[in-house]
Amino acid sequence: MNKGICLVGWNKVSPRPLPRNSFTEQSSTVQDQLMNILDNIEKKPIVPPDSSVQNVPIIESTVPTAIHLDKTKPYVPARMTSLPTTSEGPNLSSIDFPTVYHPQQEALVTKPIITDPYNISNYGTYKVTINSEDSQHIIVETLLTVVPQIEICIPKQFIVRDSVNNLIAGGKVTLKLSEEDAVIFTGTTDQNGTVNLPETLANGVYEVEIFSPNNSKLQHLNFTMVVFQNRRQEKAYSFIGRVDLKPNEMEIILKWAAEPSDLDSHLYSSDGKHVYFSNRNEESMSLDYDVTTGYGPETVRFAIKSNLQYIYAVYYYEGLSTLTQSKAELTFSINTRDTHINRFGKEDKLINGEKHSIPEIARLQARFWIVFMIDGATKQITFFENTFEDHTDYKTNAIGIKYFTT
Repeated sequence: MNKGICLVGWNKVSPRPLPRNSFTEQSSTVQDQLMNILDNIEKKPIVPPDSSVQNVPIIESTVPTAIHLDKTKPYVPARMTSLPTTSEGPNLSSIDFPTVYHPQQEALVTKPIITDPYNISNYGTYKVTINSEDSQHIIVETLLTVVPQIEICIPKQFIVRDSVNNLIAGGKVTLKLSEEDAVIFTGTTDQNGTVNLPETLANGVYEVEIFSPNNSKLQHLNFTMVVFQNRRQEKAYSFIGRVDLKPNEMEIILKWAAEPSDLDSHLYSSDGKHVYFSNRNEESMSLDYDVTTGYGPETVRFAIKSNLQYIYAVYYYEGLSTLTQSKAELTFSINTRDTHINRFGKEDKLINGEKHSIPEIARLQARFWIVFMIDGATKQITFFENTFEDHTDYKTNAIGIKYFTT
């Protein structure tokens, strides 16, 4: 347990907010996370507000947390149902903690809803109050310390490669602390494409830049990460996309954790073509790199034709972990000067370097993550929310047939 966590800024004397049941307002992913849990899910203890800080559970903001609650306690519902909650946190923060009680597992399952994960003022220790269904009685008051997901925290080491897995020696890595607009670190990758970052960094939001001064065909990576109480990854892979993209051409770089060992990119076009590891090249579509030992990259490149639609999916081929626990993340590389992809139903455009992550849900049998569809005629992209397939038919065009619109 991290003994450095403190309750500074937690407002104990502020007026108690009214209980609120926000479950129905959440996305299908959040509802899935709260309703469908593993039988052996780890349960945190109830930690009353006057407890020692060392006993407060530390939870990430992107995954659900189960709290043990004896079903014989007063006002505990006998059926699975969502419950109204309140929260009081650091810096006068009050965020939603939608909560579902599972009587069979005797577990309260909750999750903090933080809309901006890069606003570190939302992180810290919260007093969460779970109420009876009618909001007339308090069932539980417990402390939870919310921290950013580890994937957006600056690592202790970057390993830099290009989109087809070539090591980048002599690459430049810069960290700038946004609040002070000050560069606090500049480093160079060694012959293994590795750069070590400072052991200790101040809390804050950082702008990260990674590029290869020796290769003009590679992009400058620019993205945001955070530091909160020096919570750090040991290492993180960064894959630099290519700049020689033609109008209406796109590169997708898939990366994930050490396990599962093998995830596969699948790209389907509405004229029946299907690119994956056993069929790497079709007209204007290619799988440029395939890895079978974890981390990635799996890199697909394709030109968007106006008369076609495209479906992109990730397939779980093999490994010790599950697809939905893989931390899979894809990055879009496009030439935004010549290529304009709008989100379906929205006015904002897809941006170069944009990332999209797999939802972490309790679905052990999932084999396909269906990620998005692009309509070549309208140049619109539609992201599928929380959409998975359980079958193993990865060789045919079955996914494309099912998800293409008519």
